[in-house]
Amino acid sequence: MVSVHICICANAKHHLKWYWAKDGYEVKTNNIDELEALYFDKKRIDSDQINIINNRLEYIISEYNARFSFVISGTYLDECDDTIIDSFEKLFSKDGVELLGTTYHTSIASMFSDAEFKEQIMLHQSIMHDTFNTKPEVFMNADLICTNHINTIISECGYKGVLTEGSNIILEGWRSPNYIYQQKNRDMPMLLRHMGLGNDILYHYFDTNWDKYPLTAGDFESWIQLSGGDVVTLMIDYDSMMNPDFLEFITHLSRHICENDNTMITASEALSNPEFEPMGLMDIPNYNAICLNNMTRLLGNHQQRIYLNKLAALQDRANASDWGEEIWRQFQSTIHFDAMDSTGFKGWNPYEKAVNAMSILSDFERRLMQ
Repeated sequence: MVSVHICICANAKHHLKWYWAKDGYEVKTNNIDELEALYFDKKRIDSDQINIINNRLEYIISEYNARFSFVISGTYLDECDDTIIDSFEKLFSKDGVELLGTTYHTSIASMFSDAEFKEQIMLHQSIMHDTFNTKPEVFMNADLICTNHINTIISECGYKGVLTEGSNIILEGWRSPNYIYQQKNRDMPMLLRHMGLGNDILYHYFDTNWDKYPLTAGDFESWIQLSGGDVVTLMIDYDSMMNPDFLEFITHLSRHICENDNTMITASEALSNPEFEPMGLMDIPNYNAICLNNMTRLLGNHQQRIYLNKLAALQDRANASDWGEEIWRQFQSTIHFDAMDSTGFKGWNPYEKAVNAMSILSDFERRLMQ
């Protein structure tokens, strides 16, 4: 029987506001809070909804002996009130829960600056220790971005394993994502998300035009078993679980998995299980970088590359500023690159998003130079 690893993510969704240069010039301030209000559309986290989700997860863990990994960004925790933090602390005190490391700002820093990437990792380590008194052992980079070089930095920061994408680029069309792999030339075990099954519950579940809609927990559990291997890794997020139907689906899926003599495990349990022998070496050079689904989503067009280059060019000035560094780091979120993705229909114009993003960065640069 195949084991199942479900990783639950909570990331801040600070989308860029529609920005007009006239508005920026009228705001004569370098106050961080005021600039955040000018640049970002920050949504309040609903404590009632989070409590409902966390209470349900507690029930699933207690009732079915389920186990989950969690990835919570620093910027998400920054938006949580004491009630939400208390709810997370109660949930994370349960046996069968593991917190993973990530970047503080869900940042794309690993693609342009080793120093900034390391700083983001250490910032997240600090908030995990201060808030939950834990030191994660497994790392999941923002949007599962991964290369050999990135894994080397992650290892140097003290992590014992990596969760990344089961991309066809590294599986080469014949290997299965349902096994543990080892990074070439480094003792770094890798746990891979199953793209097919993972996208079924991350995206397709909500698509009424999908030929398998509506998806039931029983059917999905049977697909998991048919996929074979040692461990199937899936990702879901708190935004999805705010949908009551999806929360019920996860409840019933956990019950189906555990009642059919299968096991749910955490990331560290999967990577340290002696029965899960690494099935081979993974070689991911920089030119073959992988991420959630594929890198064209984040860096596949000219606009995204220009935005990344501008972020890199502003690093020294931002680091030297007593107010600019935090704003600059929020500009690094992969959510902004995803908004500029031109490979599929998203309900908005990605080119307009790109122009808007560059206008905001230009205004930010102007303030740094004053």
